[in-house]
Amino acid sequence: MKKSNKGKRWIIPFAIINVFLIENMAKAYEFSWVSDPIRLLCYAGLLCFGLIFSILHLIKKRGLVERRSIGLATSIYLIIILIMLLGHNNTASDIFLVCFMIPLSILTSYYGYMGINNIDISIDIESGIFVILWIAFIYNKLFLHQAGAGKLNSIFYLILLLPFILCIKHKLWRRCLILLLIIAAVISLKRTALLILFLGLIVYLWNRNTTDKSRMIKMFGAIIGLFIIVIIVQEKFSVDILGKFEAMSEDGGSGRADIYKVLLENLFSRSLSSFLFGDGYYAVVNLVGGTAHNDFLEIFFDFGLIGFCAYLNIYRILIKNYIQMKKIQYLYANQFLVSIICFFVMSMLSHVIMIPSYMMFICLFWGMILSDYKKTISISKEKLKYENCNIDIS
Repeated sequence: MKKSNKGKRWIIPFAIINVFLIENMAKAYEFSWVSDPIRLLCYAGLLCFGLIFSILHLIKKRGLVERRSIGLATSIYLIIILIMLLGHNNTASDIFLVCFMIPLSILTSYYGYMGINNIDISIDIESGIFVILWIAFIYNKLFLHQAGAGKLNSIFYLILLLPFILCIKHKLWRRCLILLLIIAAVISLKRTALLILFLGLIVYLWNRNTTDKSRMIKMFGAIIGLFIIVIIVQEKFSVDILGKFEAMSEDGGSGRADIYKVLLENLFSRSLSSFLFGDGYYAVVNLVGGTAHNDFLEIFFDFGLIGFCAYLNIYRILIKNYIQMKKIQYLYANQFLVSIICFFVMSMLSHVIMIPSYMMFICLFWGMILSDYKKTISISKEKLKYENCNIDIS
């Protein structure tokens, strides 16, 4: 019975994160059935289950945690950010909710998925949820014509489901969802969204079969095919996202170039204490009147070098896990790399830390994949141990 209950524990992070994000999109689109209490309950669920799962795991492992554990890296980041927030008197409840959403999502997902025997059901359900979110996005874009940052940026909820979509085993279904994703990205007119999608697909295609001698030709054909699809979608829906890329030299990436210039000029001219510990949450907002549109700069300014190093440590652990996955030819290593790229590009060009709900699908994906990877490693070790025990040395 205990084994069965543990195998179903993945439902908790899966339900919490998906309910929260569906409610979040409903709020962005001003649907009548949106409920703020439900979203707050999801916050509370992440906090409670993140702590409970972490404590149970520590008890089981007798306090020993692998250095390559994303749970450990995330916990370190969470503790450091908590200390920084208290040190800077950033004690407003909404600040804690924003800063803790990503680490708590990772913790809840990572430990929640431990014990699951087959992640296919989670992937299949998530693909169905993607279709629902896609319909909501298209309906708002083509029929409601609602403006506003929340509505425009809702495309990232779809884009960041790309790693899930790439895990789908049914080839035709996977290609259909990728096509839907390209259509949504093009008509959204969000350059960052299309860039994430293209980079993710290119990396996935390039690494899918590294022994294929003709992969360079196939890659070139795939890139041309993607551009053709984009042009067709542009003409069909009367949009011009490629023109927006051409305008980057004029608008500086929607003002990002000017923001980066100001922040870089001030980054090393601050006091030693500010350099090490930051100036507190909203330090960038107070300086430039808005977010940095770059999480690396945002965290460095808000939480200093110490918080910045804790943030980089999450990347370090993710990359180390990917390298190990690639060595053993883990089934979803390629998709895991795509998720890291999504996280990196979002962090470089957007404000994930300020609006962390964008990244919750990626957090769910990391929890699912890393837990499944640990299970794969464990099974391989047990199999090797069994084979060694049965070696005939006579």
